[in-house]
Amino acid sequence: MTGAPDSGWRSVFHLYSDAGADMARLRAAHLTQVLRLSPALMLANVLAVSLTFWVLWQGADWPLLGWAICLVVGSLLGLRGWWLARQRQRSQASIRAMHRATWHGVLMGLGWGAAPLLFFPGAPGPVQVMIAGLVTGILAAGGLVLATLPWASVAFVTAVCLGALGAMLRTGNAMFWPVCGLMVAYSCVVVAAAIAICRQSLELRRARSEQERQRQVVSLLLRDFEDNASDALWECDAKGHLVRRSARLESFFVDVGHRVDDVRFPHWFRLHAKDASALVATWAMGHWFRDMKVQIGEGEAARWWTLSARPIHGDGQRTVGWRGVISDVTESHRFEQQLRLQAEQDGLTGLANRRSLLQAAQAALAAGRKGWLMSIDLDHFKLINDTFGHTFGDEVLREVGLRLSAQTVPGDLAARLGGDEFAMLCICHGDQGPPMDRAQDLIDQLSTPVHVRGKRLHVGASVGLAPLDVTVHDLESLLVNADLALYDAKRAGRGRAVVYGPALGEASRRMSQIEVALRDGLRNGQFHLHFQPKAEALTLRTIGVEALMR
Repeated sequence: MTGAPDSGWRSVFHLYSDAGADMARLRAAHLTQVLRLSPALMLANVLAVSLTFWVLWQGADWPLLGWAICLVVGSLLGLRGWWLARQRQRSQASIRAMHRATWHGVLMGLGWGAAPLLFFPGAPGPVQVMIAGLVTGILAAGGLVLATLPWASVAFVTAVCLGALGAMLRTGNAMFWPVCGLMVAYSCVVVAAAIAICRQSLELRRARSEQERQRQVVSLLLRDFEDNASDALWECDAKGHLVRRSARLESFFVDVGHRVDDVRFPHWFRLHAKDASALVATWAMGHWFRDMKVQIGEGEAARWWTLSARPIHGDGQRTVGWRGVISDVTESHRFEQQLRLQAEQDGLTGLANRRSLLQAAQAALAAGRKGWLMSIDLDHFKLINDTFGHTFGDEVLREVGLRLSAQTVPGDLAARLGGDEFAMLCICHGDQGPPMDRAQDLIDQLSTPVHVRGKRLHVGASVGLAPLDVTVHDLESLLVNADLALYDAKRAGRGRAVVYGPALGEASRRMSQIEVALRDGLRNGQFHLHFQPKAEALTLRTIGVEALMR
């Protein structure tokens, strides 16, 4: 447009005078909107003409026949115009095209305005009511359908209104004069509504045009952002061929040994990415997705990308392409993996840590699995730390971890709980041998001398075994049972394995009860100190005193 658009009601008539490119696009949009409604309007015209003809035809009524033929032919021509233009995408429209559409509205209005002039005055009362209702409905429907073409709407409504007024005045009946006033008012309301609709449509389409301009500005900003950021924007057509690329995107594919020209989404990910099934499935369903992570390559050269994308829809919500972002998250993925390993593994030995062991034991109990928990403690390890230092002790612990790992079979989980405390969770499946034999093998392996920095060190171990069976109801009981068996093995001389039994639990509870009773007795003053002299039998001379607690 040559200047700022008029915001008043006069702005709707700029469609017929402004030759600017912006107004040409608005004219095309308004003509397209009317064109979409043309089939319904033309078919309604044919139906209304047929009904009128059927009601009024009395035989040899040539004016009625000619009127009906003219309107039907005009409606069919309108349908033909819609059929020829239905596949054409109109981006701009000339002022001449608006005038042609206006003249078509004028002709249709004259046709329907002629109906009451020709047939209303001499018709019976019921037929007059039918004609009045039909004309009123046509006036409102046509005026509103043509609302985006303001002069066409005004011309159509005016022609029909004048025909109706002329018909009522021709009757000479004074009772129709108020009806004439109502018809004029009704026509004015329809014209005002049509102009208001056209004005709102213009404002809406101008807003959309401004939004498109802003989108283009944002696109430029995004392109600048992409050139200076670690992410890459991409866009592809419906077949997955890239239609928008950047130096950043090309560098992503060069890093994994591929040329961007050979890439077709999502087929490329199906061939070259691990765990890409969710991405491919979401793509196939046409759903948008966000931060889907895929691994490209293997080993040290592996890269991790996250993809986000939305489908681009054309007419009829048909997907015509995709637009999205690829982010290289290799460094953050490796950092996350490192944190995960630190959370689940012992940093010194590489075995599972206490948290991982407890989770595995809890899962086994919840699933009703059978097996054994071995609690392992090194014998006299404190002496190694005190004698050679903690660095020597750490190397001994690493060697112990290697030996425990070598003794595991599928279903086992070896863990370091802290210090010189280890454990092994053994889930029974297949022929793994009796648990006591496996525990003795562990003791034998850990009792073999360890060579550290030229020194030959002897390390032993004691093992306590607690079964996972129906008698164990929770994780805490399992751990307590294994520790009780371990303590019994150490009391019995170390270097041996003990299986937990009910007697160990009973002895532990008895010792606990005695300790509690002693503490309560001291607190309540239930103990009394007595002194008893010791005398020599021959001379009865006092030689000492015994202290007794009663």
